[in-house]
Amino acid sequence: MDLRLTPEEKAFEAELKDFIAQNLSPELAYAQRLTSGVYPEPEVFRAWQKILNERGWGAPTWPVQFGGTGWTPTQRYLFERSCAAAYAPFQHAMGLRLIGPVIMEFGSPEQQQKYLPRILSADDYWCQGFSEPSAGSDLRGLKSHLRRDGDAYVLNGTKIWTTHGHFANLMFALVRSEHDQTDGKKFSFIIVEMNAPGVTIQPIRTMGGDHELNQVFFDDVVISKEKIIGVSGEGWAKALFLLKNERAGSFYSTRLKAWFGEIASLAAALASEKPEDEVRDIRDRLSMLELDLDALEFLEIKSVLPLAPGEVMSEFTSSIIKLRTGKCRQAISTLWVDIVGADVRRWETERPLNSVGQGLNRDMIRLAAPRYLNDRAQSIFGGSSEIQHDIMARTLLQER
Repeated sequence: MDLRLTPEEKAFEAELKDFIAQNLSPELAYAQRLTSGVYPEPEVFRAWQKILNERGWGAPTWPVQFGGTGWTPTQRYLFERSCAAAYAPFQHAMGLRLIGPVIMEFGSPEQQQKYLPRILSADDYWCQGFSEPSAGSDLRGLKSHLRRDGDAYVLNGTKIWTTHGHFANLMFALVRSEHDQTDGKKFSFIIVEMNAPGVTIQPIRTMGGDHELNQVFFDDVVISKEKIIGVSGEGWAKALFLLKNERAGSFYSTRLKAWFGEIASLAAALASEKPEDEVRDIRDRLSMLELDLDALEFLEIKSVLPLAPGEVMSEFTSSIIKLRTGKCRQAISTLWVDIVGADVRRWETERPLNSVGQGLNRDMIRLAAPRYLNDRAQSIFGGSSEIQHDIMARTLLQER
């Protein structure tokens, strides 16, 4: 595979960097740099999303007919690399990379006209309703269910680990259509308005001290038929389609490499305070981690660039990328804590961390413990590592 950029691609990358330099404020970049969880605060994402949308770059992965850029995989890679290097706010995946493609693929024309423009403009903020207390990686154990009530439906049950559910005005959810059946065809993919009567949100604090997660309860919540994506009872295929985008829908290595550069700089700044043997150990681990990140980047490039427009990579490949991404992110945050040393115990409860600037090195020290603790979940959410290994094993055994 030839990874050299064409003259046109080099010109495109220069245009990206120039646009980011002119439009990304230091405040937004600083807020992204000090994000300790998965996503920046909604006001940070929304500000950057509106800037991108005005330029026509609000949805790098979407086709042109739905308001996307229609970019090639190489252009998308260059965009994500340029944004990551500048610490542009991470685009909220729930709308752009998860529910957006589902609505494009399975939604009615009315649903497409209603929701897609509001995802682009960031006027709607989505959350995901998949996991439940008794169903995490195995979604066939879901118990939340719909029952028909005249021309509408009634939803009862609960969802858990709902990222940014307290900020969202809309949720996409997978629920049972007939809760006493186990057949995978008896699921529905629905849209829930978070301010509807009967919806209750209970906060969950992570080990890192952040309030990103929630448990959401549904008590006789009315769901109109316009809120069903596709046909009621045929939601399983929509969920599988979405999960492929969730597990491998981005060039995550670009963000990881930016964080790696930060901890490498921090290690150099703190080297004079550490024993020589500890400095050597940190340098060795940095070298090994840099090689792992290069390998992940090449894997993503090799897997994404050959895809035709609208084509999704195989479940086997997406599982490998999900596993490697989680391992690399955990390795970065583990090394980060070791570089900081005893100062990591200076716990700060203030959130978001970006509200008080103390200089880059000091801010990186403040961020180490929350990022490390929150990253423990990397091997669980989005499908646990055990599930990914199972997918890979089943694929290999079938090929034999």
